[in-house]
Amino acid sequence: MLFFWVFSSVPVFAENTVVTLYGDNSYPPYSYEEDGAVKGIYPEIIREAAARLSGFSLEIRLRPWRRLLQMAERGEAFAVFPPYYRPIEREYLGRYSVPILDEVTAVFCNNEVLAAPRPVWPDDYFGLKIGKNLSFSTGGPAFEQAAMEGKVRVEEGAGTKINIRKLLEGRIDCYMNDRIAVLWTLKKQDDGQFRYSGKINEGATIRMEQGFVAYPILYDASYKQRFIKAFDEVIGSMKADGTITRILQSYVQ
Repeated sequence: MLFFWVFSSVPVFAENTVVTLYGDNSYPPYSYEEDGAVKGIYPEIIREAAARLSGFSLEIRLRPWRRLLQMAERGEAFAVFPPYYRPIEREYLGRYSVPILDEVTAVFCNNEVLAAPRPVWPDDYFGLKIGKNLSFSTGGPAFEQAAMEGKVRVEEGAGTKINIRKLLEGRIDCYMNDRIAVLWTLKKQDDGQFRYSGKINEGATIRMEQGFVAYPILYDASYKQRFIKAFDEVIGSMKADGTITRILQSYVQ
């Protein structure tokens, strides 16, 4: 009996459950692929969370956003990141994590344009030429109405880098986009090749959204609720100890 008691008291460690999280492959700097490598703010946060999780190993795979949502709708993905909270538009996402990041859309302008404060969007920007990314609905309903009425001029450009160059060269007065994307691109492209030697400043905030990990309804697994609880707790601890803030700041400072 003594031998049996000693033998049975030895702890048995089960292998970690492997969980795959699917993310957007073209959403820099938040989530993107570069030379076959998974990069971005969300993957960094998820990797740090994985190091703190007990009982789970995380894999990150990136896909085009539209295909990723189709996978979620068909129940082919356990979890996807980083959708905004859209419970009516995306009924197939039945559960969301705690918010991971606040994503702020802002307007950036040449420093001459912001010589006086312009805090009210879009009214304080009437009469200006505003750049935006091609096919993006960035400015909100009031801005779109103002553009239709000719109160602002809108010029589209193919991507953040091109629009920032136009802004720095004075070809547009302001540019609206995700603020981290703008600051990150400025940091990466500050190579001294811009013809316009002035600086730009951040103006009004247009809106704020939050990014999540979301869990499709149709994908069921025995470990689903256990993982959701554990992941939320880890993200909470990373917010509390400043880890997420440090990761975010490393992309813009």
